[in-house]
Amino acid sequence: MRKKFDVTTEQTETASEALSQASRLSRQRIKDAMNKGACWWSLKGKQVRLRRATKELKAGTRLQLYYDESVLGRKPEAPTLVADNHRYSVWFKPHGLLAQGSQWGITAACCAG
Repeated sequence: MRKKFDVTTEQTETASEALSQASRLSRQRIKDAMNKGACWWSLKGKQVRLRRATKELKAGTRLQLYYDESVLGRKPEAPTLVADNHRYSVWFKPHGLLAQGSQWGITAACCAG
């Protein structure tokens, strides 16, 4: 089930503390969702991913957590490198591996090249 949490901090606190209080999710689940790219914050007028759970946030910072257990819980096979031509690479993407992320998270960091 998809749940969106929109939090504005009222005091200086870490991202995981603020999100855990607002969502009633454990800090471990919050950290996992953050590592997978499901947490966003406003920085200089832009919305960017926040992956560090221990980030100290000032009062008034807006956080958004897009929590979807079905996306965050996926464990697909890893992609296989087929060819590396320096300017680009070709990968075999197994069924179930998401090709790109969304605000709900990236379940597999594809390809380092």
